[in-house]
Amino acid sequence: MRWWLSAGADATALAPRLGRALQQLDSAEDLRSGRRKRLFRLALEPGGEPDHLLKRCGYPPSRGWLRHARGSKARRELAIAEALAQRGVPVVVPLAAGERRRAGRLVECFLLAPLLEGAVDLRRLWSDSALAVGERRRLSTSLGEIVRRAHAAGLYQDDLAPNNVLVSGGGTGGLRLVDFERARLRRRVAMRARRRMLAKLARAAAAVPAAQRLRFLRAYTGDAGEARRWWERLRAEAPRLARRDDTRMRRTATRDGRRFEKIERGVWRGFARRGADPGPALARLSASPPPVAGAARVEVEDGVWRVVYRRLPARRVRRLWARANTLAARGLAPAPLAVLTSHQHTLLIVEPSTGARLLGTLACGAAERRAAVRLLVELAGLGELREELVPEAFALVRSGAARLRAQLVAPHAFCFGGRSGGHRNRGIAARLLASLTPPADV
Repeated sequence: MRWWLSAGADATALAPRLGRALQQLDSAEDLRSGRRKRLFRLALEPGGEPDHLLKRCGYPPSRGWLRHARGSKARRELAIAEALAQRGVPVVVPLAAGERRRAGRLVECFLLAPLLEGAVDLRRLWSDSALAVGERRRLSTSLGEIVRRAHAAGLYQDDLAPNNVLVSGGGTGGLRLVDFERARLRRRVAMRARRRMLAKLARAAAAVPAAQRLRFLRAYTGDAGEARRWWERLRAEAPRLARRDDTRMRRTATRDGRRFEKIERGVWRGFARRGADPGPALARLSASPPPVAGAARVEVEDGVWRVVYRRLPARRVRRLWARANTLAARGLAPAPLAVLTSHQHTLLIVEPSTGARLLGTLACGAAERRAAVRLLVELAGLGELREELVPEAFALVRSGAARLRAQLVAPHAFCFGGRSGGHRNRGIAARLLASLTPPADV
C-alpha cells in the first residue's frame, strides 16, 4: 500500500488514521456496494461517530495495466481537488490517496476525505420542506456563483449534480464542490461543455421553480440578458440530453445490476427495482382482470398503484420500463417498482408519494391546473405528448417546498423524441386541460 498525502498534511498525525481506515473496511457501513466502487463511512477519531469517508475502487487486470503509468482514479481526484482549491474554488480536498499494486499492476485505490460536521448535500436540502423561501433563493445564487468560479478555473465535471455540492452551516451556509471522479481540468471550458454541464444540473432540478433556476443563471452569468440567452440554450439541449438518458436507461434497467433486476412471480415476468416487492400489487390483482379499454387503465387500491395494459411485446415493455425510470429520475413521475407481463396483461407498478392523488378523480381549482400546466410544459420541452394523455394519467403530490406538483403516472402517454414538441403538443395539452373537472360552485 502506498499513500499520497494532500499538500500541508501532517504525515505523522495522518498515518494512524490511514491504518485504522483499512482495518475498518470489513465492518464499516457501505454506502455504495457496487462491483468495483464502494464508499465507507468510518469513525477514525475518538467518539465513535463517523467522521471520514473512504472511497474504494477496484480494477480488473486489463484496467490495472492501463493505469500503471498514469496513476489511479484516487490520485487524479486528489490532484484535481488541490488544483481547484489553489485557484480559489471552494472544494472539499481529500486527505490522502492510496494505491495497492501486485507485480506492478494496480489492484485497487482508496481516497480518504473528511466528513464536514453538519454538512448536507444540496439535493437533500432542496427536498426539505422546512427550508424557507429566502434560503432557497440564496442557495440558487450561491450555487450559480460557485459553478461560475469552477468553470472559470477550468473544471469540466461530467456529472455535475446537486448531490456533488455540500452545504454547511444551514441553508445560508457555504457551498463546496465534492467528488471529482468524472472531472477534468482544462485551460478553458468551451461553450459546448458548459451547456452540457448546466443541462445536466437542470435535469436534476426539475422540481425547482423556474424563478429559482433563472436566479441561478443570473448569478452564473452576472447579467440578466445573458441569463435569458442561457435559458434558451438549455431548453434546446434538454430534449437531446433526455433522449440520451432514456437510451442509457434502456440498457441499465433491463439487466441485473446494482439498481435493477430481472424477476419472476408465478406467471409474471419482468424487471424490478432491486429489493422492491411487487407482491402486494399482485396479491390485490384479481385472477382474471377485466379487459383494458383503450391504451391503459390506472388502478389505485389500498395504497397500491398499477397501470394495467393489454399484453405488450417485450420490446415495448423494455421501453416503457426505461421511460418510467427516466421520468422518475427527473422528478416528473412517481418511482416505478416493477413492470411485469403475463399471458394476457402487462402491469407497471409505481410507488406513489405520501398523499398523492390522481388528477382525474379531483375537482381541479387554480392550484391543480397550475400544477398540471407546469408538468405539461416540462414534458413538452423534453419530447412528444401522446393522444392517450388523459387526466387519469396524472397524480398530484406535495413537493419538499410544500408546493403542489403533478407527475405522470402512465409513461406510455409520452415519448422522448430528441426535440421539444410543437403544435401537436400544444393541441394535446389544451384538450387535456379542457377536460379537467372544475370545482363545484359554492
